[in-house]
Amino acid sequence: QIPSEVPSLLSPPTKVPTATPFTSSKPSDTPTNNPSEVPTTSPSPLPTSLPTTQPSTSTSPSAAPTDSPAFLCPKITESKGKQTDTNWARYKSMTLDCLSQELGVPNEETKDPDYSDYGGRKDKMEPNSTGFFQVQKLEDDRWTFVDPDGYHFLSVGINSVGVNSQQKLFQSGFEAQFNNSFDIWAESTHHLLQSVGINTLGSWSSYQHFQRPGVRIPYCPQWNFLLTYKDNRHGGSYDIWRQPLPVFDPEFEAFALDHARQLAAYKDDPWVLGHFSDNEMPFHANNLLHRYLEMPPDDPNFIAAQAWIDDHNKTVGTLTQTDHDAFCIVMVERYYSVVSSAMKTYDPNHLFIGSRVHGKVSSEECSYIASSKYVDVVTVNYYHRWTPEQSRIYKWAQLSGKPIMLTEWYAKGNDAISPPDEDTPMKLTNIAGHGFTVPTQADRGEFYQQFTLNLLRNRNVIGWHWHQYTDWSYNSGIVNRHFLPYQDCVDGMARVNKQVYSLSDFLWNNSEETDLFLDRPTLVE
Repeated sequence: QIPSEVPSLLSPPTKVPTATPFTSSKPSDTPTNNPSEVPTTSPSPLPTSLPTTQPSTSTSPSAAPTDSPAFLCPKITESKGKQTDTNWARYKSMTLDCLSQELGVPNEETKDPDYSDYGGRKDKMEPNSTGFFQVQKLEDDRWTFVDPDGYHFLSVGINSVGVNSQQKLFQSGFEAQFNNSFDIWAESTHHLLQSVGINTLGSWSSYQHFQRPGVRIPYCPQWNFLLTYKDNRHGGSYDIWRQPLPVFDPEFEAFALDHARQLAAYKDDPWVLGHFSDNEMPFHANNLLHRYLEMPPDDPNFIAAQAWIDDHNKTVGTLTQTDHDAFCIVMVERYYSVVSSAMKTYDPNHLFIGSRVHGKVSSEECSYIASSKYVDVVTVNYYHRWTPEQSRIYKWAQLSGKPIMLTEWYAKGNDAISPPDEDTPMKLTNIAGHGFTVPTQADRGEFYQQFTLNLLRNRNVIGWHWHQYTDWSYNSGIVNRHFLPYQDCVDGMARVNKQVYSLSDFLWNNSEETDLFLDRPTLVE
């Protein structure tokens, strides 16, 4: 039965403060590179069915249809898959307000537990903590991070938390907001992240500025093993996007071991969540053996492919896609075995959190099967899906036997586009970027809600990292290029993040009671 009141767990929080400079005195220690308001209203009655309207064919976003009730669940949001699309489509979303209306939350579950120093939940603890982040599968088949003090932890992150103060695009904002001080920037940014409920610095973040007491936060170094090797391979720079991956080079092992020496400086830092080895490697199985056989006959990668063909009593003319798929496992396992061994040589304490698979590769089974012996977490950059596909995430976890973390996804707001007469080094057009475009910043916040609420339903998901901290030529940031928060967006995010553990428990126990959780991006019919 739908409760008569909106539970306090799902009520909007107070406004998140804007990212203005702190007036406190400058910290005495300098960071080093060494890592040692929204009204609450009762919802209208739940409609018995959705209006049977077609996807919008308007060329600009509009309000909810006039025949809709004042409060419609699921929420209908207009969106474009690409900024250049002429028409806006209309998608169903499960927001926190819909969750409250449909399910309700008992009063005794209206507050998150106290947090550990690292952001873990202090009501759930594992007895054998290691002093570093670990992963564990629980008795109810749910996966979780375990923080260095032994508390269960869900990684709620933002990518690219940093600023190039010499980049003209950001110079005026950095000076105006932070007086050109990275210490002030780090303190202000840490306060903003805490206010929004962010507990992790994702990939490409300037974590070296968050090493002093008061601004520490878990972080994830990105090492670019193969992305660096391709530019140092014998014979000159190697195009891994158009040619087969040179993972069978003997030099790749030596390079990886030498490259991994950098990790030694991190091995005793408990704030490291884990290491990314690379980003979006092209682990493509299609016609893979044939592509390797196009390399010179004396190339070690040709030799490895030909040896596999001979060992399996195949000929070039009899190869099938099943064979290419099988060799893809060999290729991907070679990559992960080399980089994992190198990483563990110099940092045996921290998690290997994968290489952030993306696009078509995220549908390649070899990416998950081959990584299973080496990675601790499978990480996926997840685009072009309005709502997380539960069955797909379960398949990733089944193939790999590991938990899942989504490490890139976002939506862009149409209201952030630069006016035509704006004088800026780079206009914000939203043409670039893979995320959906929605009309407003409030819609971005609700997109975040519907996406993460569905992730919290899945027992294999142990975190997500929004992409990214600040805008570039498109509106993916939680702050603009003057380092001011998109208030409506971050308010929507904070409503989930500040109660993420309570919501996780509740959804795990109750989400099957509603059909408003949508396992695929569903257009309004």
